[in-house]
Amino acid sequence: MMSRKWTYGLLIVLLFVGAAMVVSATGQKQSATDFFKGKTINFVVTNDPGSGFDTYTRTLAPYIQKYIPGSTVIVTNVPDAGGIIGQNQVYKAAPNGLTICMTSGAGMMLAQLRKLPGVQYDLAKQVWLGRVASETHVLVVSKNSPFKSFKDVMAYKEPFRFSGSGVGSDDYIAVAILADALKLPLTQVVGYEESGEWLAIVKGEVWGGQGSWGTVRQFVEEGDVLPVLQITTARDPLLPNVPTVTEVVDAGHLGIAKAIAGLFAFDRVICAPPGIDADRVKVLRDAVSKSFGDPGYQADLVKVKRVHRPASGAETEQIMKDAFAQADQLSEILATLPIVED
Repeated sequence: MMSRKWTYGLLIVLLFVGAAMVVSATGQKQSATDFFKGKTINFVVTNDPGSGFDTYTRTLAPYIQKYIPGSTVIVTNVPDAGGIIGQNQVYKAAPNGLTICMTSGAGMMLAQLRKLPGVQYDLAKQVWLGRVASETHVLVVSKNSPFKSFKDVMAYKEPFRFSGSGVGSDDYIAVAILADALKLPLTQVVGYEESGEWLAIVKGEVWGGQGSWGTVRQFVEEGDVLPVLQITTARDPLLPNVPTVTEVVDAGHLGIAKAIAGLFAFDRVICAPPGIDADRVKVLRDAVSKSFGDPGYQADLVKVKRVHRPASGAETEQIMKDAFAQADQLSEILATLPIVED
């Protein structure tokens, strides 16, 4: 029979050996931060080069690289099919944290809600890393139009033409919904190349259009167009004298107005494929948040005339959920809109 003293000694030895094995195993496990060292992160943007989304992406990418030490971040444009192809690619990419995406949350949500051909993603399942900005969407009219305010637009009873970036785009759908809710006799003209829809407004070929403040700002500042309506629930500090859509609709359409505004709050967002390890998600979210807080990044946004209204990954996820919750207000109208395959 073993002595009690010898038994205690054996237990102590076994404990030391076990502890050493745990330490060894822990030391061999690669941390989430170390995983990204020497790796390339593909930052997909589902819009054309030179677009507002592209500008935000290329401004942000060097800072994400800065805050994920040892990584290289490259930007890839995949704008086809209104961004659906790029969104699909990211959704189906390997869930390793090396593919992320800047996309139009509103546009991708509308495509999913309308069950457009080609949609293979589910926004509710994706990983959300942040929102770079929610730029107020603005209805503008040409200086050559008879309108000087949104009251003038509402009072006009004859058919008139607005430009559209393409059937199925979030801008097109927002105007179509507004026209239906407010009984505006407008027709959207689509098919313009690149930024042709804005040149059409400037030239007076059409009387108005709708886009983000970052897109329309230069035309407003140059005096070519006049902002008459904000598609939001609270007036933007940059546009204190322009009414919001919730101020002009009747009580029966207030829910629709809030739903449109909620969609555009889910705007320039950053996502990743579903199924990424939680530790790697944290690295990505932290890098995005640190980038948003970097004075250099904020100064760069000023240089390219883009607003800084970020949201964290967790906040963006909640904005997505809220937008989906309000979307049933739009289902009846969405069902009446044409579906056009690119």
